[in-house]
Amino acid sequence: MALDLMDRTSVIQIQSRSQEEQRWIVEPGPGGVFLIRSAVNGKALQITNNARSVPVVVARLDGSPSQQWRIEPGKDGNPLIVSVAGGRVLDIPNGSNREGLRIQIYDRDGDSNQRFVFHRVDERQELDRQRRERWDRDGR
Repeated sequence: MALDLMDRTSVIQIQSRSQEEQRWIVEPGPGGVFLIRSAVNGKALQITNNARSVPVVVARLDGSPSQQWRIEPGKDGNPLIVSVAGGRVLDIPNGSNREGLRIQIYDRDGDSNQRFVFHRVDERQELDRQRRERWDRDGR
């Protein structure tokens, strides 16, 4: 399964298809944290508040703590993605593999529905430059 943008704002679980909507750019942020941005529109993965079971969204990059993440090793070495703004982790609701579920934050338990796999996608620098220019031009 992969994380996907459903409506350019909502982050959902969907079968991996190697599409642009399923690509995320992990960038270093301030103080050793990371910003996770959509390859489609440059918007950053963000929590809307720190309550349990709140869906995550993507929003215009501002670098605030609600957009900052720590990447920490999980039980099997696959990482947990931990929100700086409160310490909750990205979570697949109820550990389900059903497509279309909105990704949420939840209390850390380290189970498989909170551990993620990163795959490096090598792109030519020219493609990355063009993407970033598109983000800037579109005002995102």
